[in-house]
Amino acid sequence: LTLSAPIKSDSNTWTFYTDSDWVGNREEQNKCRSQLGFLATLNEAPVIWKSTTVIRQHPHASMDNLDIMPPALSVGEGETYAATAGIMEFMSVSYINSEAHLDDFPQPMIINMDSTVAESFMKNSCLKSKMKHIDVRQTWVRTIRDASIAVPRHIKSEDNLADIFTKILLKIAFVRIRDKLMWSTVYH
Repeated sequence: LTLSAPIKSDSNTWTFYTDSDWVGNREEQNKCRSQLGFLATLNEAPVIWKSTTVIRQHPHASMDNLDIMPPALSVGEGETYAATAGIMEFMSVSYINSEAHLDDFPQPMIINMDSTVAESFMKNSCLKSKMKHIDVRQTWVRTIRDASIAVPRHIKSEDNLADIFTKILLKIAFVRIRDKLMWSTVYH
């Protein structure tokens, strides 16, 4: 089977979420690092997701010595890192989509986030940014924004499905997000 033209489908809906929890896990082994998470769904089914700690790059640190890498210094930094990591992964899915000759990937990607700091930074609507400590990711997010690859959309925290990857939730919130991701309502 060879495909010469992209397959158009109006029925597919992609949704993208990013989130970060700034120093919410104060356990000793976490070393006050922020937790970031991202999620992409296709027709409400999870396609790609990740949960990891935010590790700032440091010029004198190596991957062999992660202990000297400091945690994120602000909520905005953690949320911008989460947006950066998510957008990079979402772009890889867009490349796969393109190579499969599918023509249903949104452009620009609308990134659902609950951080007004990262959102205003991404939209370039803040008058003066104090986030110079974010290193290269700050420039990368601007480049993605200026190329219209991704744009932020503010959502309420309780509507951010990436919350399940970033913090320990109360049972009711966990079950609500879990059921949405696992399509539990479909089977009841």
